[in-house]
Amino acid sequence: IYRLGADDFGVLTQKEKCEVLECAKEIINYFENNEIDIDGTVVNISVSIGISDKYPYLENADIALKNAKMSHRENIVYFIPEMDFKNKILQNIQKTNILYEALKDNRVVLYFQPIVNKDGKAIKYEVLSRVIHKNGKVESIFPYLEVAKESRLYQKITLKVLEESYEFLQKNRVNLSLNLSIEDILDDTIQQTIEKLFFNKDIASYITFELLESEAIEDYELVEKFIKKVKFQNMQVAIDDFGSGYSNFEHILNLNVDILKI
Repeated sequence: IYRLGADDFGVLTQKEKCEVLECAKEIINYFENNEIDIDGTVVNISVSIGISDKYPYLENADIALKNAKMSHRENIVYFIPEMDFKNKILQNIQKTNILYEALKDNRVVLYFQPIVNKDGKAIKYEVLSRVIHKNGKVESIFPYLEVAKESRLYQKITLKVLEESYEFLQKNRVNLSLNLSIEDILDDTIQQTIEKLFFNKDIASYITFELLESEAIEDYELVEKFIKKVKFQNMQVAIDDFGSGYSNFEHILNLNVDILKI
């Protein structure tokens, strides 16, 4: 048994696969059913385990461990060659470069998708970002959002959406729905920009902020504070993709939102 650093531990064994899996299950089961007492402080520990019988053992076990941590269903993952992250890393580098160049060349543009009522009349427009490739191809920005967060380009995208939506509203008095992530709400620069642009009685009533319910909300108090602040300015708040994440209905109802998008 080795401590590899921080909260990572390695176990080297010559046991058969079935025995190793049983051992891993015992470890998981132990920590799920026992609290750890450290000098009177009780700590609950969750464990993820990656296993490999293919060389390089440690590297492959670590890849399996990362898969286990990303999984919402499996806390024990056995390495298979298809898990190799090398191609994924290359794809992410390529996506980052495409996004960086698109932002620099002003090829990240806004599209306005109509939201219609039962009579087919557009009553609002959802603001969506699109990447225009150098060859003219138009693509949703969605596949680039994760790499944007990793490469610190995400804030630039949100600021662009806010600023260009404000400019659009100066010329067109229509209802707009703007998507915000939890990261956006926790970002001081984003909050200050929202206040600077939209805390204006002439345009505030045209704005709805959509929050992604599928994202993990760890601090409901901060989210609730943000919602109260924008609603006080006569803006609306919607929960997007309601029911797709780990819905805590009590928390969602306490947020006092105006719209649930199912």
